[in-house]
Amino acid sequence: MSSSEKHPCAQLFAVCVCRYTDMSDPKSTQGKEWAALQVEGSVDYGHNSMLHILASGTLNYQTVHHLFPSIAPQHYPALAPLIMDSCKKFGVGYNCHSNYFVAAYHHVAELYRMGQRGEAAPLPHMD
Repeated sequence: MSSSEKHPCAQLFAVCVCRYTDMSDPKSTQGKEWAALQVEGSVDYGHNSMLHILASGTLNYQTVHHLFPSIAPQHYPALAPLIMDSCKKFGVGYNCHSNYFVAAYHHVAELYRMGQRGEAAPLPHMD
């Protein structure tokens, strides 16, 4: 069972944990390592906020989850700063907003930008 299935508020918070990468543009993905693509395609928010951690069921640490899906979520807050330091060292963009509302704003702004360019938002794979 996924975190979003176990936690009642998680679906509300899940909206803001991804960035849209143009997979049709080879420059956006070509030659990048798997881990870099995971980091650049995820968005975190509300680090060090117990409210965000509890309300989202740790979905606010989505980047850590994408890199280490088998690690228990209670370790995410300790791992995130280490990953952020590594990203800075290797020039990989780590996306983290101060809180859910800022993340939601940026998510809607990205959807608006894509709409203005006539781009379709990629749909998640449904099993």
